[in-house]
Amino acid sequence: MTNHQHEKVTTTTPQPDGSIIIETESYYDKLSHAMKEVERQTFTSRNTVLSDIIHILEHITKDGSPKVTITVMSKNNEPIKIIERWTEYKQDFK
Repeated sequence: MTNHQHEKVTTTTPQPDGSIIIETESYYDKLSHAMKEVERQTFTSRNTVLSDIIHILEHITKDGSPKVTITVMSKNNEPIKIIERWTEYKQDFK
């Protein structure tokens, strides 16, 4: 058994669909916080960026995620990629 004192341990696991599962455990003498997030990159365009963002917000409205982060990357004033990251679970231990 690993003796964690005051640290944060992050594990990333690539998924077959191209997304990444990010699991974080924070320790303060013992496990005090755990969180699981998923990050996915999607290519987009001027014609689809708004509908892509609305679809991403379904992580909150349909899946119940407490947090969604959306980053839109652009090139030559055109949206080209969206990076979405959402929390699947977050738990504090006392």
